[in-house]
Amino acid sequence: MPAFRPLEVEPGRGAWQRDRLRAALARLTLAPGLTLPELLAAEAPRLPRSHVLLVITPDLGPALGGALAGLKRSGFDVAVVWIQTTGPGTVATSLLEGVPVHIVGSEADLEQMGARSL
Repeated sequence: MPAFRPLEVEPGRGAWQRDRLRAALARLTLAPGLTLPELLAAEAPRLPRSHVLLVITPDLGPALGGALAGLKRSGFDVAVVWIQTTGPGTVATSLLEGVPVHIVGSEADLEQMGARSL
């Protein structure tokens, strides 16, 4: 059985970084392991607070919302790209106070998001 670990991409800027992120996302596979809120809690102590933590997810439930809000309160700059391919989802927005959520439901949404700063 192969060992699974989080996919890491070094922080960076510019078009080359976007290409690195796109290539990394293309390699993702579903694997057993920690939930995203558990993973964020485990990795938070080693993450630099000088960078933006951008979470890309199709599931923005209460557990993840609470984890992201906790990271925000701990001094992290946090933003969410919420992928909604099956219609609008729900989330307890009160949990995400101060965390920007960018909703993506189509390629047009991605194009618009790419033209602005997150």
